[in-house]
Amino acid sequence: MILVHSTHTWLPLTEQWIYRQVKHITGMQQIVVCDKKDATMEELVQTYYNPQSLYSLSNRVRNKLGMSDRFRSKILEIYDTPILFSHYGIQGFRDLQLKKKKHITRFYGYDLTRTLKSDRRWKNRYEKLFDECDTFIVEGPSMKTTLTSLGCPENKINISYLGTEVADIPFSPRKENDTLNVLIACATAERKGIIYALKALEKAIRQYKIPIHIHWVGARNSNYIEYVKYEKLLNDFIAASNLQPHITRYGFLPQKELQVIARKCEIAIHPSVWAADGDCEGGYPVVLIDLMASGLPVISTTHCDIPEVVTNENGYLCPEKNVDALIEALVDAYQENTYIKKSVVARITTEKKFDWDILGLELTKIIGH
Repeated sequence: MILVHSTHTWLPLTEQWIYRQVKHITGMQQIVVCDKKDATMEELVQTYYNPQSLYSLSNRVRNKLGMSDRFRSKILEIYDTPILFSHYGIQGFRDLQLKKKKHITRFYGYDLTRTLKSDRRWKNRYEKLFDECDTFIVEGPSMKTTLTSLGCPENKINISYLGTEVADIPFSPRKENDTLNVLIACATAERKGIIYALKALEKAIRQYKIPIHIHWVGARNSNYIEYVKYEKLLNDFIAASNLQPHITRYGFLPQKELQVIARKCEIAIHPSVWAADGDCEGGYPVVLIDLMASGLPVISTTHCDIPEVVTNENGYLCPEKNVDALIEALVDAYQENTYIKKSVVARITTEKKFDWDILGLELTKIIGH
């Protein structure tokens, strides 16, 4: 059985959820077809990529029309009856003409609502995708509900969690500390709710006199205009509130280096929200699982499928955009040292529910069914 992954990028640092799926699918020959990849990366499987795919006039026109590019068509001609696995709904539609045996499309987040809101043409395109593609994969029940509300037949949708290699992440039980070290780990995008995290942290420092140091891993990963505006909003708030002395910024880091920073912290904060442009997590940020596997509890929100990962037993669940609830969680974590007990539960949650040794087998069954 041959499985062909079709995705626009193949960069483990930013698209690690795709990388991990390829790594843990078993019992079939896998191939990756993409527009660009990290040239320094060790390839897990045979990888075909065309650096000119994103720049040629022909492919730009075909992408605008929602058509597959000639590069993918030529690669697929090599194989007789492969299973085609398109990553992101947009790619799924563009790949419709490439189907031979079976076509699977996995949605991730922005390709659900933001895409439809930004370009009305995708409503009809998705209707065609829902009709012609055989199987769809989502991260959780909330994401499934969103997909069915857009017109996708429920019987075509499978839930398959995204996870982490739990055994590769050392567990570090948190201990009482005079300073509350708080981790922010995400890209600079409105859906991440960073502005609400910063407002809560600033009040916890000023009004509640909690000694907090913020370790911020991540940065803006796109020139998308809304991301640029959001980055300015955050920087302006930090300057106006004089929060900079309480922050250490690291930029994007590979997972192993992120874990080094995570072990310095008592708690993480990741209060995801619905963005004004319709952007959302879709399911949940995979970084939450990476952090929880190390024993780091997370303060998050009831956004999309995050409640599948974060609970009030292994972390804190707050309403979206509710700064007061975030402050209450920070105060409780510091004054009651609740992060100590939640640390253990966070690790257990990832072992039982989000370990790729388990998830890979489940995903393989969905693909081969």
